[in-house]
Amino acid sequence: MFVRNRGNRFSLLLLEEGEYYFEDYSATYYPSARSDSNSLLNKREGRLKLCSNSVLFDPSDNRYPILKFSYDNVIGCGKWSGTLSPLLSSKTEIFVIRSEGCVSMKEGNANHPYRFSSKREDHRFSLTFESLSVVLPKIQNLLRISQLHFAERQRQLQQLIERREESIGFNHTWLVSLSEKTILETSAKRITPLEANPGRVLLTDQNLYFQQLNNIGANPVDHFPLTNVIRVLKRRHTLRPIGLEVIIKTNQGNLAQAASMGFYADAYALCLSFSSTKQRDQLYSELTRSRHVQENIRQDDPEMVLKRWQERKISNYEYLMYLNMLADRSFNDITQYPVFPWVIADYKSTVLDLSNPDTFRDLSKPIGALNSERLQEFKNRYESMPPDQPKFLYGTHYSTPGYVLFFLVREAPEYMLRLQNGRFDSPDRMFWSIADTWHGVTSSPADVKELIPEFFGSDGDFLLNVQGLNLGIRSCGEPVGDVVLPPWAKSPRDFVAKMREALECEHVSAHLHEWIDLIFGHKQRGEAAVEADNLFYHTTYEGAVDIDSIVDPVERAGMESQINEFGQTPKQLLTMPHPPRNQHNAPTSVPGVTLGAAGESRGTTGSSLSATTSAGASTASSSQSPEEGQRGSTNRAHISAERVQEATSDAPAREHVRNIDRVSSVGGIELSSALAFEAMVPFASHKLHSDVVSSVCISSDGESAFSVSEDSTIKIYSAKSRKLKRSAVISELALSCACLTPDNKYLFVGSWDNSIYMYSIPYGRVEQNLYAHHDAVSCLSLRAGSGGGGTLASGSWDGTVKIWNMSPSGIEKAPIVECVDYSAEIKCIDHSPRSNVVVCGAADGGCLAYDIRTGSSMWTVAAHEDSVNGVALLADDARVVTCSDDGKLTVRDVSCGRALWQVTCEDELRCVAVDGERAMAGTDKGTMRQWDVRGRREVTSRTAAVVARSPHAQGVTCISYSAATRRMASASDDGVVALWAADE
Repeated sequence: MFVRNRGNRFSLLLLEEGEYYFEDYSATYYPSARSDSNSLLNKREGRLKLCSNSVLFDPSDNRYPILKFSYDNVIGCGKWSGTLSPLLSSKTEIFVIRSEGCVSMKEGNANHPYRFSSKREDHRFSLTFESLSVVLPKIQNLLRISQLHFAERQRQLQQLIERREESIGFNHTWLVSLSEKTILETSAKRITPLEANPGRVLLTDQNLYFQQLNNIGANPVDHFPLTNVIRVLKRRHTLRPIGLEVIIKTNQGNLAQAASMGFYADAYALCLSFSSTKQRDQLYSELTRSRHVQENIRQDDPEMVLKRWQERKISNYEYLMYLNMLADRSFNDITQYPVFPWVIADYKSTVLDLSNPDTFRDLSKPIGALNSERLQEFKNRYESMPPDQPKFLYGTHYSTPGYVLFFLVREAPEYMLRLQNGRFDSPDRMFWSIADTWHGVTSSPADVKELIPEFFGSDGDFLLNVQGLNLGIRSCGEPVGDVVLPPWAKSPRDFVAKMREALECEHVSAHLHEWIDLIFGHKQRGEAAVEADNLFYHTTYEGAVDIDSIVDPVERAGMESQINEFGQTPKQLLTMPHPPRNQHNAPTSVPGVTLGAAGESRGTTGSSLSATTSAGASTASSSQSPEEGQRGSTNRAHISAERVQEATSDAPAREHVRNIDRVSSVGGIELSSALAFEAMVPFASHKLHSDVVSSVCISSDGESAFSVSEDSTIKIYSAKSRKLKRSAVISELALSCACLTPDNKYLFVGSWDNSIYMYSIPYGRVEQNLYAHHDAVSCLSLRAGSGGGGTLASGSWDGTVKIWNMSPSGIEKAPIVECVDYSAEIKCIDHSPRSNVVVCGAADGGCLAYDIRTGSSMWTVAAHEDSVNGVALLADDARVVTCSDDGKLTVRDVSCGRALWQVTCEDELRCVAVDGERAMAGTDKGTMRQWDVRGRREVTSRTAAVVARSPHAQGVTCISYSAATRRMASASDDGVVALWAADE
């Protein structure tokens, strides 16, 4: 979200709201000094920047501050003919800006509060290349315009801007390929928090381009291949339907957002704003019509997302992020930042008790209504308001740019300085304590803010003053530094982990739909909002103000400023009560609710998003218990196809990305992309190896099984003929693990000789031999993408973990990431490029997670009392299942390593595989056991009973399942490979 331009300290954040950056010139600044020779000695090279409200000088030497001269403080500007000129070259022309004030910013490239000088002074400059006769009239003209009446000033500035932008077309020399066909060229602004950078947008048959009209960014033109576009979302901007957000997948992930959100995992969000809805819709239409976009765009059916949330197949966090997405909330637009609820009310106890209802905030009430005495004051004011004016309960909002930056000031101080005109807030009003902030939002008459996603899905660094900012000293004499955490939190990371744990707990799950009704649903506006004590100032609601109809430029500017500063209520998604989440093991039904943008037409679907429950359909309203509402409901939630295309989310992370197959070998287990354990019966078994089978893979068509063993051989067994098809020796030492590509063409094999082999199945030969580690390669995890690409994770007895890029020609020779050494052997591994995490199990019982992007450790825990034999990420990438020789199967939170659930068996667990919410483990007794992860119970149905009738006389070492063919392969210590089929 908050991107720092490390190569150029100047940014649009240093300008006033709405200020336009025209151009800049190479120049020299001669500071005032006691003598001209000293002034020459201290001269500074840099760039002179012409803007609509000011002139800035940015020295090349970052030790010196950027100087800003507002036209309001400039007395005059002209050619200088003083004593300094004779000391310079005869060709050097000096001009002066005489000002009664100057602002110094970014001295030492640090984010300190600006220094304001009110001293009258002459500031002398010379231009390096451009003629003074060209530049000086431009400055003088901007100075003249600044002295006009507001309306006339805005009119003349707009003329200048339009002339400039019309004169700049897209530079076609920046095209990736000259053979590209232009589809559409238009103008737009690129929206990032508190910034709107104008540019030209070009759509071709292969790429989407944005060419900025200035030199703010490192790249004059950014291009995005259409094959990487996965979302095209219509957005609001300043309460107008003129925004468009294009989500583009990238190998590096969204550097601006993914670190804290996971909202668009492994993607970049390009947010654009247009001058009109028609202009926006034209690009949207052409973009979504592209064949490349249609092939790759991801669409989630909101009906199914709601259903998956009810069934607990996606987390509360994911579902809230999805609703924020639907409601036009974006990390690029700080006026519409994603909103999350306060869920905990106890910030004083030493232990956070999630089994105590008193620990939690009442989610059925807005923040402003939690304190009854304060609420009565709001109501008294509401009743006393004149009848001819729109009434409201709260004069402030729960989500504003100021509130977002209140929480993120330590992470993004330059944004707070922009919002606060170069100053941090008063130290006593700063975000210094979690408990104090909670006290403020429940007692102050001017504070009803909710939380932001960082409280539930980040590393917690936003709570630390890592930049050493001078945030002031509070009235009690204490400096404002790191945020003071509640006693129950050991660290910022622990605080975020416990906040997330609370968000996902049973109490919050049972009441979250009540908060959704307030923020996104039927209690958001109208009479229902009044009854729920949830009414805010009218201009925060969509449709309340038609900015385009405001003719007076002063009034229009004031309204836009109010919208940007005061906050915006999310788009209303529901006009009836949101259904509750199911209790564990409860049957699923989706009441007849409408999830979408209330009041909008849905075109050919013939539906209205303001529809109500049809006759006879029940909802979980206040007159019904959630169970009654679920049993009585027969209608499914309806969301139109158009809204699905306009606003869909990556939040339901269990849905696999199109063209990505998940295949991983975890401690000898091959996991397919959609495990769905059914009643399986063995139909063939054969002793193929003379030693332990370390890994088995079943082909995507279910017709072949590929196994590797400590006897150094690869075996290929035919399910149809029930005969051995091939036996191959590729190493003199034992083979320890294997992964099969989805097209069944290559088998990647790890060996005790420290190598990874790429074995071609069609040609029966080794295509690549990669020396990968300094000791035996013990485990592999493969995530294969379209076109033969993907990533391969490897673990070793040497304690290292490496991530490798794959291409159609093989594995790249150098790893993209090498994680630091662990003190014990790595036994098993699984990884997710989408979530940038790799999880490993070790011989000493440790379980550890690394960030794929940096190789840095996320957490390490003593997970088991004996060797960890299997790790498997659940499909949401938020939880990981581990098993061990100690007989324990454990489910952990990937973000922090905290144990969520554990079961102990009398048998040693040798391997584990997972489906969406099921885990199957092989035991040392030759049997297999199955658990319902969501229900936290062992499955004792016929399925488990049939699976338990294993053909293995010794310990099961690995399992592989083909969801498409409903076939399974398993192997054991005695060299036996067995094939299974669904029991019809």
